[in-house]
Amino acid sequence: MSFQKAADLLRLAELATARYQGVSLAEIEAEFGSTAAPRSRRCVAFRAII
Repeated sequence: MSFQKAADLLRLAELATARYQGVSLAEIEAEFGSTAAPRSRRCVAFRAII
């Protein structure tokens, strides 16, 4: 895993823990500016580490 991907996962973890209901796909898109496929991969990677 590249450093940037690891940093993105850490940022996603911060976003998810900062909210009571977690983070939505729309919020991930707004934060990272990604389309559906990368957004979904981030969610899968995040779920794998929690």
